Amino acid sequence: MVPRARTRWFILLLLVAVLVASCARLPVKRPDILSGPSAIPMPEKLIPPAYRPALDEAEEALAEGDYLQGLRLYEAVLEKKPPAVVSSWGRFRAGQILVTLDRPREAAPFFEYVAEHIQGEAFEKEAVASLVRLYRRLEVPERIQTLAEDLRSRNVPAAFLVRLFQAAAEGAENDEKWEEAVELYVEMLRERPEDEDRIREARARVENIIQDKLDAGELERLLPLYGREYPAGYILYRLARLLDEKGDYAAAERCIKTFMKQYADHPLMEDARSLSRSLAERLEAEIRTVGCILPLTGRFASYGNRMLDAIVLASGVFDVSRETRVRLAVRDSKSDPAEARRAVEDLVFDENVIALLGPLESRSAFEAADRAHHLRVPIMTLTQAQGVTELGDYVFRNFITAGGQVQALVDYAVNRLGVRRFAVLYPDDAYGREMMFHFWYAAATAGGAVEGMEPYEQDKTDFSKEIRRLVNLENRKSETDIPDIHFDAIFIPDSALKARLIAPQLDFHDVIGVRMLGTSEWNVPDLLEGETDYLEGAVFVDVFFKDSNAPEVTNYLDKFYSAFGREADGIEALAYDAASILIEGIVNGDARTPDDLRDWLSDLRNYSGVTGMTSFPGNGDARKQLFVLSVQDGRIVQLE
Repeated sequence: MVPRARTRWFILLLLVAVLVASCARLPVKRPDILSGPSAIPMPEKLIPPAYRPALDEAEEALAEGDYLQGLRLYEAVLEKKPPAVVSSWGRFRAGQILVTLDRPREAAPFFEYVAEHIQGEAFEKEAVASLVRLYRRLEVPERIQTLAEDLRSRNVPAAFLVRLFQAAAEGAENDEKWEEAVELYVEMLRERPEDEDRIREARARVENIIQDKLDAGELERLLPLYGREYPAGYILYRLARLLDEKGDYAAAERCIKTFMKQYADHPLMEDARSLSRSLAERLEAEIRTVGCILPLTGRFASYGNRMLDAIVLASGVFDVSRETRVRLAVRDSKSDPAEARRAVEDLVFDENVIALLGPLESRSAFEAADRAHHLRVPIMTLTQAQGVTELGDYVFRNFITAGGQVQALVDYAVNRLGVRRFAVLYPDDAYGREMMFHFWYAAATAGGAVEGMEPYEQDKTDFSKEIRRLVNLENRKSETDIPDIHFDAIFIPDSALKARLIAPQLDFHDVIGVRMLGTSEWNVPDLLEGETDYLEGAVFVDVFFKDSNAPEVTNYLDKFYSAFGREADGIEALAYDAASILIEGIVNGDARTPDDLRDWLSDLRNYSGVTGMTSFPGNGDARKQLFVLSVQDGRIVQLE
């Protein structure tokens, strides 16, 4: 007989042994994340009977929570290279188990196999969704689009793609990647899900994200993706709301006008009309800002400061009887293209300008105009630079161009003076060659001809050789040789000083009876210094003539002198008209947004200013009716 104490110890040890043995047989429990997907049934009707026992055993292990055993059993089935449906189901299940065991990188190839061998089974849709979730978890979301493209190329049923994009969108939402979530939900909707509840849910999620999760910058990035398709209307309306809240009423009105024009039947139309009315009231009383970008320091500072005086005068700050809703915001371009570009961004983003004016120098003008066009704000440049208006339809130029001068000069010479034969004596530099080409083309177009062309070095003062070549006296043997003057006018695209030097030399070589033609550079008092007989009858053009009897000019000169105590010149007159044109569009043209002003400028015809009639005939370049001037009796007078 075993003593009672020993019996108690024996029983206790036996219980411990049984408990240990029992614990050894218990599987390690993990969070059962298979509970959802495992509800998808095995396609039993498609499973060959020979594989059913092995698959049932694997499923029993999973039901008991022994995931490692279930994985081993499924891997054993796969090693036998079973039929396609068994192979796909086994890999689907193996992938799920690996996800449960927190081994996502090992799981991905199993789901990828299923995606590559889709036959249309329900579990295969879940495999695609699981693969998408894994790609997001492994931070390779770009593979989602690759997978979608591959499925489309194989004409996989749309239901699989719906599941793919829905899973990806939900993952993006969970990660708070709101823009990506919108894009993925829209991709899902484009696959036209058959489930109406799923469509409503997806649309509700898209619209909630747009309403509550995205800022203005994110909305602006999304908007171009959808054209006029869903959800562009919601994006545009929400963007208008955010801009309104920010106080950018002009941009908000631009958005809401576009919305109302493009989405007549939109569910938010009544809200849009209400917002539009509210914005119109605020904009009616709003002061609008014109940004000025000028070289106030640096190489061109003297020009920039003079032009700024004229712009300030045009704004009306010196006229107490004039009420204007326009203010100026001025930035110094410093004659630096990068600085000019930064100035555009500063004025658009910080000052909320309706338009920009300037710059002057060529490289800065190109940088500023390019940035302004991309920001959709009209800019009125003040530069001679060729091609600047070709940057886009928000770019305008109010300046006298080389082509404009030559065209006006040739038109007058041919149509009013009856001149058909021309010669060109020009400086051999970029400007001289450009003017020569413009003149040759304009003369040919008008029915005339350039009979002779001679370049000269820029620093020359003796032009005998060039003149003799023009009249075939280069090999002159006698002082009595007669020049062959086969032209009626000679064009000299150079300064007034050069004109004064060349004129008597033409006379010295007996080139008489020939009219001299020049550019706006001749319209200076220096032209008339010294002997003027040789220049009698010379014709040139300019955009401004201070001795004009036009009331616009005389009033401008009086106001300018009163404000600044000095006389105005042509470059200041151009700046004055440029500013006046912009202000006219804002105040009397009822342009409340940058787009309104752009459209108004594009339609402008025959604006009467101090630089004559100005129009913008479609290419952004000002077409001007230039003053035709001439030297008569030792004075510069206006012919037309």
